[in-house]
Amino acid sequence: MSKYNHSADIAITPDGKLLALIQDTIIPFNTIGDFQEFLEGLSNKVKSYISEKEPLDKTLAERISQDAIDAIESKLKERITSETDNSSDIGHKAQEESSLINIVEAFFSESDWKFVLDGNTIHLIAESEHNGNLHCLLRAEDETEQMVLYSYAPLKVPYANRITMAEYLTRANYGLRLGNFEMDFSDGELRYKTSVDVEGGELTVRMVGIMVYANLNCMSKYLPGVMKVLQTEAPIANIIQEIET
Repeated sequence: MSKYNHSADIAITPDGKLLALIQDTIIPFNTIGDFQEFLEGLSNKVKSYISEKEPLDKTLAERISQDAIDAIESKLKERITSETDNSSDIGHKAQEESSLINIVEAFFSESDWKFVLDGNTIHLIAESEHNGNLHCLLRAEDETEQMVLYSYAPLKVPYANRITMAEYLTRANYGLRLGNFEMDFSDGELRYKTSVDVEGGELTVRMVGIMVYANLNCMSKYLPGVMKVLQTEAPIANIIQEIET
């Protein structure tokens, strides 16, 4: 293309249209007048040059026009590729920067659960028709890439019943696939735990839901047996059998 003032390249096509390459961007104009309007504010020398520009001979104009068209296509491909790569990078970065607690919070918000967010910990009350309300605590740690959920029984096991309760919980834990029961021998606190380590993977809202419901369903299933252990002298094996059949 013809050079002028090192500011732009221009070509006039056989049909009278003008193509301009300005700062690595190719812009088509229907008329020289449109181009002049676009260049308003530039030096009089440049505008004068454009006004006096004569059309090229047909053969040369066609070659230059085709070169310009090829350049336009090349630029468009480069721009599309660049924008696609940038979009992918931004999405990947956003995914990486999304903390575990944000994903957990999204699950409870979408499920219309009432909860209290405290840093990387969520507190909530799970309502149970037959077993009373269960206090739950969920902690998500970005540093370790782990999430753990505890649901607490609405009572503490008396000191005199803790050995017997330990047998019940051990029998209950056997065969469980998602989580386990725990009891603090020092104060009788009883809870059910589900957890996940997502290092090298990705935590999803669906995964959070599976953890939450697996936890609450298991606590609800075995809590009546906990009450029987405390209130009766029935053999632990019999209580477990009744619960699991």
